[in-house]
Amino acid sequence: MPGKFLLNNYKQALELLDGAPSVVAALSQLGATGTAVVEEWLEEEGVYLRALKKEPLEETLEMEYYKVVLNLRDSE
Repeated sequence: MPGKFLLNNYKQALELLDGAPSVVAALSQLGATGTAVVEEWLEEEGVYLRALKKEPLEETLEMEYYKVVLNLRDSE
């Protein structure tokens, strides 16, 4: 099975490379001019997440609604 593992990794790498221009364009639209900007965003997100005591109510409600919709779809 090592051959299949390598093939799957190769296919995944090709998919990532195919999507790279879209990612670069989206980052450019957001003002990310280099990796330092993205790294700064990740650090800011980490600080925000570490400071949270619990999930914001709105996000909790959105996830609960999403689960209900999925359960409804699956039950039909």
